[in-house]
Amino acid sequence: MQSAYLLGYFPLVFLAGIISDRIGAKRALIICLVACTSLSMLTIFIETYTQMWWRNLIFGIFHGFLWGPCNRMIALWFPPHERFRYTAIWLASAFAAYSITGPIGLNLTEILYQILNHLQI
Repeated sequence: MQSAYLLGYFPLVFLAGIISDRIGAKRALIICLVACTSLSMLTIFIETYTQMWWRNLIFGIFHGFLWGPCNRMIALWFPPHERFRYTAIWLASAFAAYSITGPIGLNLTEILYQILNHLQI
């Protein structure tokens, strides 16, 4: 399952900077955030291994695309002597978010599952 994610992730990490230069870092970041959020929400509807594999591949593509625009915005917005500090803050925040979103997502998924079960006839 992880291999599908990595197959999408690694090629886009290398291309993300080029693509974000072409379409703009803000636009690229918005596309990635909307896609990652949508794919994360759609996980509850996955029923087979094949669906999960394709979801992880597409999720890896968009998740690999996040790093380039973020680094591009830091390079443009901050002076050279402050870029390291803000890159460290950004990376620490990203890893803190990973540890926090698991429990939050689990609770939200349970609530959504209960709501959807009550809607079925």
